Amino acid sequence: MANFAVIEDGVVINALVADSLADAESVTGKTCVEYSEENPASVGGTYNSITKIFTQPQPYPSWTLVNNVWTAPVVRPLDTANRWNEETQTWVVVTEPTE
Repeated sequence: MANFAVIEDGVVINALVADSLADAESVTGKTCVEYSEENPASVGGTYNSITKIFTQPQPYPSWTLVNNVWTAPVVRPLDTANRWNEETQTWVVVTEPTE
């Protein structure tokens, strides 16, 4: 069994597990491409048929693609900042509520 991304107009529209590429395409009626942990596919992401690389969906409008990695316009600080705030274009600290 292998993982396959269902591709339509270069966009990943679904994913499935099948015995072979032929089986995946037979079931979906669409172009499918095998993917792996090293080159993961995500619904809403894209597939470049020339480079054979999947790109994850853009997480925020302000982020840009650099070497196939979505990158924030501000470098994430090394402290505890762990969430991007698109409105303020800053990294913020989010703490888990205590019980």
